[in-house]
Amino acid sequence: MYNITLMKKIYLSLIFILTCAGIGYGEIMLTWQDVMDYARQHSPEVRRAALELQNAQNAYRRAYSNLMPNVDARARLGMGEGEQHGFSRNFSYGLYGNWEIFSGFGNWASVLSARRNLDAARAAYERALSDISFAIGTAFVNLVWAHENVALREAILIRRRENYDMVYLRFTTGTVDKGSLMRVAADTYQSLFELNRARRNLQTASAGLFRAMGKKPQDSIIITNALLGVVGGQIERPEIAGFVQSIPEYKIAMYTLESSRHQLRRANSAWYPRISLGGDIRRFDNSNWPFSRDYSESQGWGAGISASFPLFTGGSRLFETRTARNNLRISEAAFENTNHSLISSAIEIYNLLQDAYENVAVRERYLAASRLQAEISAKKYLNGLTSYQDWYVIENDYINSQTALLVARRDMIMAKARWNNFAGLDFIELEETI
Repeated sequence: MYNITLMKKIYLSLIFILTCAGIGYGEIMLTWQDVMDYARQHSPEVRRAALELQNAQNAYRRAYSNLMPNVDARARLGMGEGEQHGFSRNFSYGLYGNWEIFSGFGNWASVLSARRNLDAARAAYERALSDISFAIGTAFVNLVWAHENVALREAILIRRRENYDMVYLRFTTGTVDKGSLMRVAADTYQSLFELNRARRNLQTASAGLFRAMGKKPQDSIIITNALLGVVGGQIERPEIAGFVQSIPEYKIAMYTLESSRHQLRRANSAWYPRISLGGDIRRFDNSNWPFSRDYSESQGWGAGISASFPLFTGGSRLFETRTARNNLRISEAAFENTNHSLISSAIEIYNLLQDAYENVAVRERYLAASRLQAEISAKKYLNGLTSYQDWYVIENDYINSQTALLVARRDMIMAKARWNNFAGLDFIELEETI
């Protein structure tokens, strides 16, 4: 009996020391709104996506320049020597303009193609922003889950200690063998390990959220008042074929296809003549240096219309047209493949979301049942009405049911966030998910 009492004292002392060890990191309080506001302003991925969209806007505006006239300012200084006039110097300067008024519709096709590329870039920005929002939202949910997991592990450790005391009491009366007592003690140590691991995971989850926000990770624990709950009701299943048309990937493929059509029109423009208007206003002198005493200056202007048609280009027009036509076919195949892929993914992700919702409902029922069973079983065991083995199985089932429900709630929120991300929603819409 002395050895057993000493073992219990050592056991309780170790439990106390290890439990109080914890993780001595600083704490920072953040809400989901704080996370979103910071990420919008500081996330490198948000800035990158915005700059890529600006580049597409600049390319679209640049395409319009081909529809405008070109005006050049030119100046020339020269010298030479001839048999009749001897050595002479000359100069000229003026404004020269040219405006291509017909290019076989190639310039206008370039504008339309650039417009579709801009539309595709906007859809790509929507996708990038949604992916960033999803990554940050996932990191935040993991943090909330880590906090609730710590709370659950603390409650489980307390229950394991109480179970040890109960079994130890029956051990002292000789109704439980030493192996059973050691098994319950091992379960307590296991719960202590899981608690400490959950506490360490808080730092991991905090560092992950810092990184997702675009903030340098710190040795600090992020504290939040958010909880993992059932968010709203189940999402009604949309009409899939129509639903996928609002997804960024569908828009990108569609706009890319339309851009390829305009690129083919642009390539075909090489088979048409080109008509341009030209003109100039100039001043010149062909005899003397402009700073000499006998300097005299003349001026003039000119205007005209010109037409050109390339008769032979070495086959470049033919190959460019063939390439543009092949690119159009490639875009058509990519669009069809994207549409089919999105429909398949929509069905899969929606079904996974429904599975996650229903799994939470099932886990809640299992937890309610196992909690009641555990209460009844504990009373029976204390009164000697049930065996150690039966009590032990029911007790572990209750503890495992608590863990399973917490995981199911996290997975359900993740599944809804994934569905919203698939739909291309950003921070604002995801706020209802977190």
